[in-house]
Parts: sequence; structure tokens; C-alpha cells
Amino acid sequence: MCKEILRKAVDLANGQTELARGIRAHMPGSRTSQVTVWYWLNEAKIEVPPADVVIPICAFLDWQITPHELRADIYPNQLDGMPTEQAQAA
Repeated sequence: MCKEILRKAVDLANGQTELARGIRAHMPGSRTSQVTVWYWLNEAKIEVPPADVVIPICAFLDWQITPHELRADIYPNQLDGMPTEQAQAA
């Protein structure tokens, strides 16, 4: 994943706090916070975002960013992880 795409997700969400809120809204039980998002952008040495939050991020952003864009290593095809209606529209 290119951190540029994660930065784009933050911009589309109107900030790190809103992206974290969106993840929590689409992923009950998530403890993702603004600090977590900041860490992914600035400190993480692993592939970010983690696999379990890719779909919640995309869903929160109304699929303006695809799972493939965020993590091509786990969603190798452009339509992987997309709901049927969004995949058909693409």
C-alpha cells in the first residue's frame, strides 16, 4: 500500500479523527482512534492499513477508494472486495 492512498482516504474523510470514526462505525468493536491513523501514516513499518480495516475504510468513503488501492497485496484484482453494485458500476 502506498501511504499516499491512505492520506487520500484521510482527506476524503475530512481528517484522521473522522476516518477513525468511520472505521468504528463500520466495524463494531474497533478501537481505531485518530492516534492509530496518525501512527499508520507516520510510524508504521508494516503494510497499513491493517487488513481488517480495509473494507470498513472503503465502505465509509462510499467506495471512492477501493480495497485494491489500499492494499493490492491482499486485494490483487481491481474489483476484489467491492460490493457487487459498485463493481458493476466500475
